[in-house]
Amino acid sequence: MTPMQKLTLDILNDCMSIVEKRVSNPVYKKVIVSMGYPYAKKEILRTTDEELKRDMNMVYNRLKKHFNKKQLKDEIDFSNSISDIKVPKFIEKQVGEYFWS
Repeated sequence: MTPMQKLTLDILNDCMSIVEKRVSNPVYKKVIVSMGYPYAKKEILRTTDEELKRDMNMVYNRLKKHFNKKQLKDEIDFSNSISDIKVPKFIEKQVGEYFWS
């Protein structure tokens, strides 16, 4: 197993744990776990590293904008904690739409 296949399988496993928590119908869950996951795993292991790199790059680009916002929100929170001059709420709201604690 190549490092790229391992990374892709790790992401698949993370996604499967999310799906398993959310699917309450035991029949659907059984189909996903017993048929869907093994098929996906087999296909990942059959896929070339070049194709997996393209696919993982697509996933990375999709998530990147959200993590950039998270980093900016953390910086705003930190600056607010050490400064008397706070970042205006309308800016905080635009940056932190996914990451309010």
